Amino acid sequence: MRYLSGTILGAIAVILTACSQPPVPNDNFYRLHVGSPKLVFNQHILPGTVEVSRFNADGLMANRNIAYANSEKPHLLNEYHYHFWSEPPPIMIRDQLVDYLRASKASRRVVTPDLRITTEFIISGKIKRFEHIRGNNAHAAVELELAAQKRNSGDLLYLGTYGVKTPITGNDVAAAVDSINRSVKEIFSRFLKHIASKK
Repeated sequence: MRYLSGTILGAIAVILTACSQPPVPNDNFYRLHVGSPKLVFNQHILPGTVEVSRFNADGLMANRNIAYANSEKPHLLNEYHYHFWSEPPPIMIRDQLVDYLRASKASRRVVTPDLRITTEFIISGKIKRFEHIRGNNAHAAVELELAAQKRNSGDLLYLGTYGVKTPITGNDVAAAVDSINRSVKEIFSRFLKHIASKK
């Protein structure tokens, strides 16, 4: 009886402990959405077909977990455990750039490498920063390197690195994502203006 009572009491203790544990937070998934371009061209600045490659990224910038740092220690990066991008950033940013280029009428056609068609131009990029900075002066920090080149000759038409910091009201992740969207849109706009200025 003593053994049985001890077993029952142990089981009850386990159940009570389990009941007292806080619920596990739900996973949250966020889309990157840049929206419509600021500038729509009357003439194609990249005549022909443009291929946009998957972006390169290292470390946390390639992960679906949203990266963050605290303003007191901006060089110490962490990642949220329950907040994720809907897709890896190298794919999301590429797909948003494809949509942005199409909407801006920068080229006759804009495609990804999956279609395996002949193209006249290639746009490639690298993600250098893509994070939420929390604390005092909270902001989104996005830095992208973007290049446009001719496919056949390999001639580089333009290469630039763009860093944009967009303020965030509070430390909410959803607000940070909104600011990241605006940062990426600003970078795309600057990139197209620079290509247009080279023509």
